[in-house]
Amino acid sequence: DRALPGALQILLREEPAVVLQQLLRVLVLAPLGRRGIGGHDDLRDRLARLDQAHHAVALAHVDVDPALLARRRQMVNRYERNLADAPVQLIRHGGEDRTSSCHLMLTRVPDALPVLRDAIIERMASAGVATNVHYKPLPLLSAYRELGFSIMDFPNAYAQFANEITLPLHTLLTDDDIDYICDVYQQAIEDVLLGRGFGGEDDLDALFAAMAGMF
Repeated sequence: DRALPGALQILLREEPAVVLQQLLRVLVLAPLGRRGIGGHDDLRDRLARLDQAHHAVALAHVDVDPALLARRRQMVNRYERNLADAPVQLIRHGGEDRTSSCHLMLTRVPDALPVLRDAIIERMASAGVATNVHYKPLPLLSAYRELGFSIMDFPNAYAQFANEITLPLHTLLTDDDIDYICDVYQQAIEDVLLGRGFGGEDDLDALFAAMAGMF
């Protein structure tokens, strides 16, 4: 249950009929498709459409719980305050002429290579904080590499990916949770960037291998 998006968890608890309706639309009421290349059957094709249900549920949830966005803005503001002096860059969720849905808490560790970024993520995971990366550029995926795409031809996409870390941002988080996440994040950055993220020759060999495999 905790693997579900925060908004979907709330709606599942408070408005289960809405969730059931949207899932039925995707899994049952969708038009039947042909068996595609690779032998995917209709059920598998429909399961692939679950993201559509999540979007539909999220749209329905806007009307069910109008305070959701306000809470997300509060959480983003708390992240921004806590990380104001940290060696990270934060996405701007608003300005004088715009605002954001506050869907993702995107951050960057300037000048960090992906292997260092991954070491920070691992350190945070060991402290109980799950993070993510949004998103891996398509040329780094094997299917696209086999088609001849090279990440060297997409330096901007790579730069956006290389040092990005997405922090948790869902409505089950408490203010204390966000404070803890920020503390763990800053400690992980300090440990890794000061060299405490790699403790011996085996770790250095893994570092060099990872760097060689990036391209």
